[in-house]
Amino acid sequence: MFEKIEVEQHFIVSIFRYALGRRTVIVGQTVDLILKNWDKIENQYKKIIIREINECKEQGDEYLGDHCDRRQWERIVELYESTNQCECQKCDGTGALGGVPDFVGEKESTTHCQCPDCDGTGNG
Repeated sequence: MFEKIEVEQHFIVSIFRYALGRRTVIVGQTVDLILKNWDKIENQYKKIIIREINECKEQGDEYLGDHCDRRQWERIVELYESTNQCECQKCDGTGALGGVPDFVGEKESTTHCQCPDCDGTGNG
């Protein structure tokens, strides 16, 4: 068993970039690491990860590795999409301007973008 260590978030992106497109066990280990720490990863890093997965998909599925590797990357995309992150690229990813979340009661709202450049759904 390995001892856990703390790393800065940009190292998560570096680990991700190393694993993206590979056809080894590192893919599953990287995806597990990302998913395990998803709530701690800042939106700017989540957007980088999602953007780069999507760019590989656009080039062709083989750029994401074998079928088993592609399925691993899809787990991240599915989680991202299920959290209703804003995609308008005008805000911080939560639909709030200037990096300040739009709070509704005590819970952060991620379902309605408040950006003036967006239709309120995060679709622009």
